[in-house]
Amino acid sequence: MELKSVKLKPWSKEFRHVKRLLKSQIPPDERLPFVELRLGTCRKKADCTCFYDQDTLAGFYYVLIKEKAVFLLYLVVNPAVQSRGYGTAILRELEKKYPGKQIDLHIEIPKDLCSLEEQAAKRYRFYERAGFRYTGWTTEDGGVKYWIVSNCGTGFDTQAHSAFLIKDRKTGKAIFNHEQA
Repeated sequence: MELKSVKLKPWSKEFRHVKRLLKSQIPPDERLPFVELRLGTCRKKADCTCFYDQDTLAGFYYVLIKEKAVFLLYLVVNPAVQSRGYGTAILRELEKKYPGKQIDLHIEIPKDLCSLEEQAAKRYRFYERAGFRYTGWTTEDGGVKYWIVSNCGTGFDTQAHSAFLIKDRKTGKAIFNHEQA
């Protein structure tokens, strides 16, 4: 596998591929308005990068960038090439691009981590295999509780992550809680 990366600008024609993948892989209530994503790449505070294996779009990531941390908003792999190592390869490229930065993401809390069917459990196990860990912190959005997962695990910098917290869509409050083990 040899991936070629293309960092997107707001006018990039590749955005049509991103939009198609987002619509097919991310539930509507978990998608930000596409125009916001596209405009976010105008600033140096967001990065949308597509990855191609020859002419096939393998996937993309969309991250928000701060001084000490990167927030992985989306990592989407083309379903036609899933389970072939592309997601892990894209994560490795992200880590190479932002060396020394904490990389964080939110994952819906799995009901049963041992489940082979539950999507949230599968998602967590994928990130865990890639070296990401549950930090002990949670956040909430739209009444849904999420684990905060990071490549720093228990060395998680809450100050760096708090810059990414947005207000809950239902309550208007930023929710950031430490879970007792």
